[in-house]
Amino acid sequence: MDGNCFEEIDHTSDIGIRFTGKSIEELFENAATGMFSMITDIRKVKKSRRMEIKLSAEIDDLDDMMMLWLERLIYLFEVEEMVFSRFYVNITTKNERISLYARAWGEKIDISRHIIINSIKAPTYHLLRAGKNEDTGIWEGQVIFDV
Repeated sequence: MDGNCFEEIDHTSDIGIRFTGKSIEELFENAATGMFSMITDIRKVKKSRRMEIKLSAEIDDLDDMMMLWLERLIYLFEVEEMVFSRFYVNITTKNERISLYARAWGEKIDISRHIIINSIKAPTYHLLRAGKNEDTGIWEGQVIFDV
């Protein structure tokens, strides 16, 4: 991945990313950063507003938690008209559930500064994966987005 935490992957009619992290939290942070980098130039996104996100899912399904996470961010993009450029994620497990608490920093879309490169509708389960590579110890994931 050339030292980056995410990279775009080729897909026939949609777009996708691969992402890595040294921890499960960094994996989720990098997935969000990669997704918003495909939406707009995040270098132009001010971190003037912080939003908190809380999610919970069955513990054995990290893919579902990744879907919930990315869907929530797309909801905030579409409904609240927010773009984000920085993320903090904390993941805990308890009583056979996985919980995600996150903060996302960004701002309302400003069409004079934020050019929408791709209008992402939703993450898909097609080729979705999120987990730890037991050989390398690195957390890896990929997602294809419906555009």
